[in-house]
Amino acid sequence: MNKAIVLNMVYELGAWCTSVIVKLADGTIVHSRNLDYNHAAEDMRHITYRAVFVEDGQYKFDAVMFGGTIGTYTGMKAGSFSIS
Repeated sequence: MNKAIVLNMVYELGAWCTSVIVKLADGTIVHSRNLDYNHAAEDMRHITYRAVFVEDGQYKFDAVMFGGTIGTYTGMKAGSFSIS
């Protein structure tokens, strides 16, 4: 339990991530985000994964997730929205 609490605190206290939103000439919107983990970069690489959420067999959204953390920090629904 203590490791889970510390892992969630590492993100909240030590991550200074950058998000960029760009509209291309053809109207396509690109949302990019980097994960700035100076002190825990190697550890975070091993627990970062892409999750695809479905309900009743229907696609809902994608999210970049971190094993052991609570919540979605970066997510998108194709053709609809993105958050970070």
